[in-house]
Amino acid sequence: MLEVNNISKMMDIFPVINNVSFTVDDGEMISICGDPFGGDLVLQAIPGLLRIKRGSVSLDDEIIAGYGMTKRSEDFVENFSYISKTGTLLWEKNFDYNLKLREKWFEKFNSQAAVDVLEALAPDFNRKKKANKMTDRELVIAAFALGMGMDSKYYLVDAIWWDIPEGDIREKCLNMLAEKKEQGRSVLVVMDDGFLLGPGRNYFKRILYMKQGALIVDSTPQVDANKPLEFLLEEWKRVAK
Repeated sequence: MLEVNNISKMMDIFPVINNVSFTVDDGEMISICGDPFGGDLVLQAIPGLLRIKRGSVSLDDEIIAGYGMTKRSEDFVENFSYISKTGTLLWEKNFDYNLKLREKWFEKFNSQAAVDVLEALAPDFNRKKKANKMTDRELVIAAFALGMGMDSKYYLVDAIWWDIPEGDIREKCLNMLAEKKEQGRSVLVVMDDGFLLGPGRNYFKRILYMKQGALIVDSTPQVDANKPLEFLLEEWKRVAK
C-alpha cells in the first residue's frame, strides 16, 4: 500500500501542497483533478522527485520520501514509473538514447515493451529525432512509451493529455493504463475536469479533487447513480471556493 501522510510544500509564501493525505491500494486507477498544479506536485513528491516541507510518503509501511530526505532510496526507485512531457526524456537526446539509458539504470525496464507501445501509438515516429526538436505531441508519446516500459507497482502520469490528439491515441493510452490496473498495478493520473468528463469517464472510479494545493474531496462518485459526475464536480467547485 502507498500512503501519503500530511505532505506540504511551500513555494515562496504560497502552499502548493497543503497537508495532503490519501492511500492507494493495489490495482487502483485514480484521477487527480481540480487544481492541476497541486496534482502535478503531489505526483512528483510521491517518488521523491520533489522535496516536501512536511509529512511523508510510505510504501508498505516504510518511509520513502519526507522532510529532510535528500534523495530517494535505491531500494524504491523501480516501484514508480513517472510519466511527464518535461521530466521523462533527456531533451538533447533521441528516443533510442533514452531507451538505452533506462536499460542501464533500471533492472525492471523492458525496452521492447517501450518500443511496442511507441509503435502502437505512432508507427511513423522518428526514433533518431532529438527530444528538443520534437513537437509537443511527439514528446508526450515518447515519454508515455518510455514510462510504460517500466515494470512498476505505480504509474504516475502527469498532465500529458492536452498534447495528445483526441481519438484513437488517447483511447490506446487509457487502455494501456487500464491493463496495468488489471495486472494489479496502481495508476494515478493528473487531468482537468474536461478530460475526466470526456475520455476518462469510464476509466477512473476514484477521484481526488484538489484546490490550491489541498485535497478537497476523495470520492468514488460512480457508485451513486442519482448524482451524475457533472453535478458532483460543480458541487466540489462550490466547496472549494
